[in-house]
Amino acid sequence: MNNEEKILSMLENMQNDIKEVKDRLGNVEEKVVATNIMIENEIEPRLKALADGRKMLVERLWDLPDEVEEIKDSVSILKFIQTEMAKSWNK
Repeated sequence: MNNEEKILSMLENMQNDIKEVKDRLGNVEEKVVATNIMIENEIEPRLKALADGRKMLVERLWDLPDEVEEIKDSVSILKFIQTEMAKSWNK
């Protein structure tokens, strides 16, 4: 095999290698596009819903101390009424 044939053979091998790389890059690009679409259509809405739910829970937690105080007041009143009624029954 002379030098020209060797060079041509090397060039053919290089072209095949480049084609394989391009094919692999094309596959990677397709996967990246599919992943981006999935992120946009599935993951982002779920994250938004999760964040909205968290926000709602935090707001609800801020209201709990007021509600607990109202319940404490109601229980205190009921205890007082019960005590007074018990006193009146024992007379």
